[in-house]
Amino acid sequence: MANMSLEKIKMPEQAPDVRNKNFKEVSLGYTEEMAIEEAQRCLNCKHKPCVSGCPVNVRIPEFIAEVAKGDFMAAYKVITSTNALPAVCGRVCPQESQCESKCVRGMKGEAVAIGRLERFVADWYMKNCDELPEKPASNGKKVAVIGSGPSALACAGDLAKQGYDVTMVAPRADGTLDIDAMLERVDKNTILVACMMVNNEIGTRNDVERLAAEVKRRNSRTIVHVDAVQAWMRVPIKLDNIDTLSVSGHKIHAPKGIGALYLSDRLVQAFQPPYLGGEQERQMRPGTENLPYAMGLAAAATRLAKTMKSRDTAMRALNRQLRA
Repeated sequence: MANMSLEKIKMPEQAPDVRNKNFKEVSLGYTEEMAIEEAQRCLNCKHKPCVSGCPVNVRIPEFIAEVAKGDFMAAYKVITSTNALPAVCGRVCPQESQCESKCVRGMKGEAVAIGRLERFVADWYMKNCDELPEKPASNGKKVAVIGSGPSALACAGDLAKQGYDVTMVAPRADGTLDIDAMLERVDKNTILVACMMVNNEIGTRNDVERLAAEVKRRNSRTIVHVDAVQAWMRVPIKLDNIDTLSVSGHKIHAPKGIGALYLSDRLVQAFQPPYLGGEQERQMRPGTENLPYAMGLAAAATRLAKTMKSRDTAMRALNRQLRA
């Protein structure tokens, strides 16, 4: 039976005079009874508006229905079919502006506590289940993923499910990559190395030019991908030995929703579109190009290119001054 309470079940927290003496999480999470009671507030809408607000399309009503029945293992399997990091997302995702903002219960009262329930399910699994997922058959190929954030972890998890031998290389404390440690993992079976050029949180810069050159020296067939979203139009980028490079428009004041992917000559020739159709777009993609957004991206890049060197010089001078 649905719980028609207009308010979420309150999550227990550390008392102020306790949490001011430790660095543990303030929120303690739901108990099983609290989770079931909160899950019963979900109306299991047929059109599932909450799913449209989730960036990874978690099947929210389905996992909540399992929580309401007390089948937390089933709920975990539903979540992880599309989301590899439920414990992280349940804690840090802005549910109030995403999935919970679409919840119809929020039209009169508070939305269902989707994030809290996701966190509960993930924590329950880690506490009660020791079984590891079945390892898929190896495809004989290796991939190195550099980073320890949600996108890197999710990428590594998805590739591992496809049979790749994935090596994770965490950054050092200052956000930079230990290139020598990375290179130790590159061999004849490594097909891809992916790296962020500039750390988006603390601004440290990785020497991707050296990384790409050393990777190619060890295996010329290995594809080197660079995430240059935070670097493009801020610092000079040398494309020598880099096979693919991705950028995003909103980081340089272009319209949101437009980006670009650089492909080396070798990869342009080998490129296979992921979708059918597209004869009118040089066999690259179906549909019609978003010309206004593309023009906005080009205009923003053209304008910033004129001052990039001077801005880079000024930023380096400021960095030295702050470190002095």
